[in-house]
Amino acid sequence: MPTLRVEPNGETFDVPTGSPMLDYCRSNDVPIDFGCTVGSCGTCRVIVVAGGDTLAPITEEEQETVEMCTDAQNVRLMCQCVMGDGDLTVKAED
Repeated sequence: MPTLRVEPNGETFDVPTGSPMLDYCRSNDVPIDFGCTVGSCGTCRVIVVAGGDTLAPITEEEQETVEMCTDAQNVRLMCQCVMGDGDLTVKAED
Protein backbone atom coordinates (compact mmCIF):
# COMPACT_ATOMS: atom_id res chain seq x y z
CA MET A 1 0.00 0.00 0.00
CA PRO A 2 1.40 3.44 -0.88
CA THR A 3 2.51 5.76 1.90
CA LEU A 4 1.74 9.46 2.32
CA ARG A 5 4.45 11.30 4.25
CA VAL A 6 3.62 14.78 5.57
CA GLU A 7 6.56 17.09 6.31
CA PRO A 8 7.95 18.68 8.36
CA ASN A 9 6.92 16.28 11.12
CA GLY A 10 7.44 13.16 8.99
CA GLU A 11 4.10 11.62 9.92
CA THR A 12 3.24 8.74 7.56
CA PHE A 13 -0.06 7.20 6.52
CA ASP A 14 -0.82 4.08 4.49
CA VAL A 15 -3.27 5.20 1.80
CA PRO A 16 -5.04 2.78 -0.53
CA THR A 17 -4.36 3.36 -4.21
CA GLY A 18 -7.22 5.28 -5.80
CA SER A 19 -8.30 7.00 -2.59
CA PRO A 20 -9.41 10.62 -2.97
CA MET A 21 -6.97 12.51 -0.76
CA LEU A 22 -9.70 14.80 0.60
CA ASP A 23 -11.71 11.87 1.93
CA TYR A 24 -8.70 9.98 3.25
CA CYS A 25 -7.15 12.99 4.98
CA ARG A 26 -10.39 13.99 6.67
CA SER A 27 -11.16 10.46 7.85
CA ASN A 28 -7.66 9.81 9.20
CA ASP A 29 -6.67 13.10 10.85
CA VAL A 30 -3.93 13.86 8.32
CA PRO A 31 -2.52 17.29 9.26
CA ILE A 32 -3.58 19.13 6.09
CA ASP A 33 -6.10 21.97 6.23
CA PHE A 34 -9.03 22.03 3.81
CA GLY A 35 -11.36 24.88 2.97
CA CYS A 36 -13.86 24.83 0.13
CA THR A 37 -13.01 21.20 -0.86
CA VAL A 38 -13.69 21.89 -4.56
CA GLY A 39 -10.33 23.30 -5.64
CA SER A 40 -11.08 27.00 -5.72
CA CYS A 41 -9.73 28.40 -2.42
CA GLY A 42 -6.19 26.99 -2.31
CA THR A 43 -6.28 26.22 1.42
CA CYS A 44 -5.10 22.63 0.91
CA ARG A 45 -2.14 23.46 -1.31
CA VAL A 46 1.02 21.49 -0.63
CA ILE A 47 4.42 21.23 -2.23
CA VAL A 48 5.01 17.76 -3.60
CA VAL A 49 8.49 16.79 -2.39
CA ALA A 50 8.56 13.29 -3.87
CA GLY A 51 6.24 10.96 -5.73
CA GLY A 52 4.34 13.55 -7.71
CA ASP A 53 4.56 11.34 -10.78
CA THR A 54 2.18 8.89 -9.10
CA LEU A 55 -0.60 11.50 -9.06
CA ALA A 56 -2.85 12.17 -12.04
CA PRO A 57 -1.72 15.22 -14.02
CA ILE A 58 -2.91 18.59 -12.75
CA THR A 59 -6.11 19.83 -14.40
CA GLU A 60 -6.54 23.30 -15.89
CA GLU A 61 -8.88 24.28 -13.06
CA GLU A 62 -6.47 23.12 -10.37
CA GLN A 63 -3.58 24.88 -12.13
CA GLU A 64 -5.54 28.14 -12.23
CA THR A 65 -6.15 28.02 -8.47
CA VAL A 66 -2.52 27.14 -7.76
CA GLU A 67 -1.32 30.06 -9.92
CA MET A 68 -3.64 32.47 -8.07
CA CYS A 69 -2.23 31.33 -4.71
CA THR A 70 1.50 30.92 -5.22
CA ASP A 71 4.52 31.07 -7.50
CA ALA A 72 6.08 27.99 -5.89
CA GLN A 73 6.86 24.93 -8.01
CA ASN A 74 5.39 21.43 -7.61
CA VAL A 75 2.27 22.65 -5.82
CA ARG A 76 -0.92 20.59 -5.83
CA LEU A 77 -4.30 20.93 -4.15
CA MET A 78 -4.87 17.89 -1.97
CA CYS A 79 -8.64 18.14 -2.39
CA GLN A 80 -8.15 17.46 -6.10
CA CYS A 81 -5.65 14.59 -5.83
CA VAL A 82 -6.20 10.85 -5.83
CA MET A 83 -3.54 8.58 -4.32
CA GLY A 84 -1.54 6.84 -7.01
CA ASP A 85 0.27 3.54 -6.75
CA GLY A 86 3.48 4.91 -5.27
CA ASP A 87 4.64 6.74 -2.16
CA LEU A 88 4.01 10.49 -1.89
CA THR A 89 5.75 13.10 0.27
CA VAL A 90 4.24 16.55 0.70
CA LYS A 91 4.84 19.61 2.85
CA ALA A 92 2.72 22.63 3.60
CA GLU A 93 3.41 25.56 1.32
CA ASP A 94 4.67 28.49 3.44
